Amino acid sequence: MRIIKYISLVILIVFNSCHDKGKEQTSVIKNNLQVQKYPLITIDPNISAWSETSTLYSSQVKHSSGRTLPLVGLIRVDGKVYRFMGTEELQDEAIAGTSCDSEWTGKYTFIHPDKGWMKWNFDDREWNSGKAPFGTKSAYQVNTIWPSPGIWVRRKIKINQDEILNKKLYLKYSHDDVLEIYINGILLVKTGYEWKKNEIVEIPDEVKRTIKDNEIIIAAHCKNLQGGALLDFGVYLKNVDDEWFGRYTFVQPPEDWQKEHFDDCEWDRGKAPFGTPTDYHVNTNWKTSDIWVRREINIHPALLKKTLILKYSHDDEFELYINGVQIVKTGFDWKQNEIIEIPDRIKKMIKDGKITIAAHCKNKRGGALVDFVLYGEDIASQESVDVQATRTSYLFKCGNVELRLRFIAPLLLDDIEVMSRPINYISYDVTSLDKKKHHVEIYFEITPAWASNGTIHTNTSELYTEGNLLFLKTGRKVQKVFEPNEKYMQINWGYFYMCANGLNTTSAMGDATKLRKEFISKGCLSAGAKSYAPASYIALAQSLGNSKQVSGKIMIGYDDVYSIQYFGENLHPYWNRKGNKKIEQLFSEADRDYDSLVKKCQKFDHEFRRKTTLEKGMEYADFLALTYRQIVTENKLDEGPSGDLLFFSRGRPVDINHLSSLLLNNNTELLKALLNPIFYYSESNKWEKNYPPSNIGEYPLENGETSSLNGAVEAASDLLILTAAIMKADGNTDYATKHWDILTKWNNYLSEINADMYNQLSYGISVHNQSDNSEIASKIMLGMSSYGYMAKFITMH
Repeated sequence: MRIIKYISLVILIVFNSCHDKGKEQTSVIKNNLQVQKYPLITIDPNISAWSETSTLYSSQVKHSSGRTLPLVGLIRVDGKVYRFMGTEELQDEAIAGTSCDSEWTGKYTFIHPDKGWMKWNFDDREWNSGKAPFGTKSAYQVNTIWPSPGIWVRRKIKINQDEILNKKLYLKYSHDDVLEIYINGILLVKTGYEWKKNEIVEIPDEVKRTIKDNEIIIAAHCKNLQGGALLDFGVYLKNVDDEWFGRYTFVQPPEDWQKEHFDDCEWDRGKAPFGTPTDYHVNTNWKTSDIWVRREINIHPALLKKTLILKYSHDDEFELYINGVQIVKTGFDWKQNEIIEIPDRIKKMIKDGKITIAAHCKNKRGGALVDFVLYGEDIASQESVDVQATRTSYLFKCGNVELRLRFIAPLLLDDIEVMSRPINYISYDVTSLDKKKHHVEIYFEITPAWASNGTIHTNTSELYTEGNLLFLKTGRKVQKVFEPNEKYMQINWGYFYMCANGLNTTSAMGDATKLRKEFISKGCLSAGAKSYAPASYIALAQSLGNSKQVSGKIMIGYDDVYSIQYFGENLHPYWNRKGNKKIEQLFSEADRDYDSLVKKCQKFDHEFRRKTTLEKGMEYADFLALTYRQIVTENKLDEGPSGDLLFFSRGRPVDINHLSSLLLNNNTELLKALLNPIFYYSESNKWEKNYPPSNIGEYPLENGETSSLNGAVEAASDLLILTAAIMKADGNTDYATKHWDILTKWNNYLSEINADMYNQLSYGISVHNQSDNSEIASKIMLGMSSYGYMAKFITMH
């Protein structure tokens, strides 16, 4: 937990706060910010998901760290299906995954083996058996220690030859340092002195043809020249993408090179992608600074009735034209699988179903890449998006109906029980646009990646009912609770849930392509009363009947079982602080409270915007509404062994700044909970210094300071200021009096530093080696003034 910094906003609130609640606002509110990133699911630091594009269907949902958390939504209207959320992209299927996706054991040796060690018929019975990954614990989380300069590893893998027909097979590997990998004796990877994680290389047909009896042997040799060591590898399968050939040139073409009529017959013909093979999997090598590529496509007339989507990848500067009209232009950037919708004005220009796509890419340095594909899909038309403190709302047009979708997180700071409930809602309203009745079904799909650090192959999933609710649950087979290296963004325990009322709801687990096809054809899924499945996608479908207007919802939840390790003691989440409550009970309460919570969220959003606008202006109110859920959910509420409320912060200074101001205005008990761990640590024999610790651990392992941030003066000042702010807001001295001894100790520390600075500055010495000590001096004076304010208040009372 990081010490609170940069709290000038808090100071303003302390001395100028207005607690006038005002009249409840009932007018429609609208966020005016034009952004590309919107909060969707916000439950806790580990389960936080955003849409990173302006349209909900243009990208995969992602964690705030960038980790992909696929969430797909489809709506079926009179038999026609529209995608309104997520993308069709599927995660790779692990034939025999790396250790991140599946546990595996291989044969290994540290002694240089005999000739032919990489071949199929080599006898490795004398080698040791070890669990991957192999490496040094000081540098990586490994299962088999590798202490020597070199290691040789062999892994046998079963592959169904019939299942890989017309599909691409990939080798994924991680290494540190020099590596060579063979498949069935054929060299596939050879690196220099480097270290990389999750690199991918396609297994060529010549290697696939050597598969015998549905089995292959992967043999790897890795040298550790210095520092850390690592070796891990696996085989993955994916469907073949649209393979295409285009005309290309490395020489500057005439000005009209992007036009339909341009004659490119003198250009070379090459297979995509184009780029540098050392950096990407490419089919045509591109070594020059510039490349121009043209591709002609014949489109079936039926495809023009769908939404045309362009997916492209590039490295670096990129421009792309369709029939001579520019639709993409980037700066110095490199991205893969970007998606853009082709506007109707371009579709109207298409004659005889022919399209010419022309692209130019400039490689300024490093790797180079060009690839693009055009396809048609029935996608809902997004009409608007709005984000408020507790809700993000989308409006879509889906044929003859309108879909209003809301992501609701009831993070009400004045209601700790509801705020700590790890459940969000996805609600929807479907309304006829032509005043006629329509048959409507809706579909939601997630992957086990939500509960296992972005992977799916380590999980098992479960489908069951309890009461009137249907539950879809997923989590790791092996729950690694508070294991070393299982830190923030790497938490590999807990269970993720999707839940809905069982009435008119069907569900299933399995291959995502099959699940979607079944929904598209039937509008429902093959239900099961209770079932289990390993590493499966999970989905539910709701039949909304034949009507002009209908509403519904699903619930998303997360049970992390244990949230925080607090000085050696594992703490349950706050909602289950006594360890006697089931998550199913919590879902039942959330289902029961839905209507009342929606009204409370609407009221909270209006009041939140009114107060924030009064304090900081409209633009700031828009910004804080956008970030509010992230600010709150990057903190974890819990109860300590002595019953104290604890609020553990991830500690990004700007977020704590906003959080402190929010708590002062809404709930000082939560602000106290933010400080309680620091007071507990400082007042115990675990911390003996005369200034506060810079942190009490590294989330979620809050077991004592892990590193000093050299901010003792700022920490002491900030804690004095915040305690004074709490006393001001509460109107009593209880909290300050409880911690008066340690507050006095910190004040004395500041007094000594202040005297030191004064004496040494008199001789021209900079105590903190900073060019300007005025900021430090001001912070000291604010801290000491806050202490004086508290002392005077206590004396008066």
